[in-house]
Amino acid sequence: MMRIFISKRKDYMDIFEEKRQLIEKFACQKEYTLESKMELKQLLLKDTNGGKLYKYRSFDKDGYSLKNLEEGTLHCSLVEAFNDPFDSKFGYSFEALYKEMSRDYEKEISEKMYIFEQAIYVLKRDKEIEDFNKEEQRKINKLLQNRKIIDFWEAFKKENADKDKISLEDNKNNIIQLIMIALLDGDSKQYNGVDEGLLKLILINMNEQSMDMLANEDFNMNEFAIANGITKDVDEISLISEVWKKLCPQFKNILEKVLEIFGDKCGEIDRYINELYLVGCLSSDFKNRLMWSHYADCHKGFCIEYDFSALEKIQNDQYLLPVLYDNKRPLFPWSIAFDQSESSIKEAQKKILLSLLTKDNVWSYEKEWRIFIRKQRSSELIMPPITCIYLGACIDNESKNAIINIANKRNIPVKQMQLDRVTYDLHAEDITNKYNTVIF
Repeated sequence: MMRIFISKRKDYMDIFEEKRQLIEKFACQKEYTLESKMELKQLLLKDTNGGKLYKYRSFDKDGYSLKNLEEGTLHCSLVEAFNDPFDSKFGYSFEALYKEMSRDYEKEISEKMYIFEQAIYVLKRDKEIEDFNKEEQRKINKLLQNRKIIDFWEAFKKENADKDKISLEDNKNNIIQLIMIALLDGDSKQYNGVDEGLLKLILINMNEQSMDMLANEDFNMNEFAIANGITKDVDEISLISEVWKKLCPQFKNILEKVLEIFGDKCGEIDRYINELYLVGCLSSDFKNRLMWSHYADCHKGFCIEYDFSALEKIQNDQYLLPVLYDNKRPLFPWSIAFDQSESSIKEAQKKILLSLLTKDNVWSYEKEWRIFIRKQRSSELIMPPITCIYLGACIDNESKNAIINIANKRNIPVKQMQLDRVTYDLHAEDITNKYNTVIF
């Protein structure tokens, strides 16, 4: 049993990765080429029953669902109309933003630490100043002129003559001072825009447990907040806000303004992305009990089968792509705000399309595929041939009559879903020839 589970899990991950790679490839294409259509077709045939996709419908009072069936169209809408408020929306992480903002600074820190290390080597006489290029010599000499570094080194030689390395534990306070000198000398940005007084204020208000947690590489914001007496059930951004208010109450107004701007910008991005396309949603499974319950009025509606096996004939302004299910939400690619290079733009394009095609794992039962069309087009999309109509197990006679009338006119097979009398399965009984006329 375990072997079967592992095998199924591997198959799922393989198809997941194949879908993800295909989505990323499409994101960087300027047009829907025949080659890309054929590649997508192979994936579609692997993921579905012969390229068949399904639309579950209920009977609305205005008759739109029957009109779509009669005309062979699919209604496409903006994602803001979807039933999942997370759908097609990025996650916005302060941590991810900070990493992008500090990327250059981290490089600068690394370079400064390198110079600091080389200065120590010169003091130890492990290296000569002539071993370095002119710019490195200038920076090393500047550090070697600092009295604190010289005093530290003289004390170190006296107390540790028999040691070959500095003990971090025994000399940690001095070493911290020296590192600060190395990082914050005149050649570096002054604290990278961070006010020294603010840093001191945060440290003063922080308890000992918090300090220990900050030093841990597995630092967790939730645990850090709890250690500072904050137990609110909120997201990362609100948690950072609460921690900031606790440690730096003097900066509460500034923080609130920053968060307001941050929230406005995130909202603008979501609205822009979500208004690029109209989206039509389909499923690869017509026997899904949850789909019948949620999207076909508790089995009282119907389900339309479309044949996409001739995918290469689809129009170039339509994009049919699979939905991914993941417990990790796509995060906004902040890199695009700091780097507009071609590679960065392509990476952002991938992330944007992935955000439109990634849903939480709780929705995986939908087995969804989506059709994207430009917003400027009609929202009623002409679909591939309808190859069958499935009636819900609990459909009433009046609704069944309406479907059969349309099916007879268009020569479409009709099947009635039946409940299994032993298991929780659904079966599709062919009733095409059973009702050539309406039911009374």
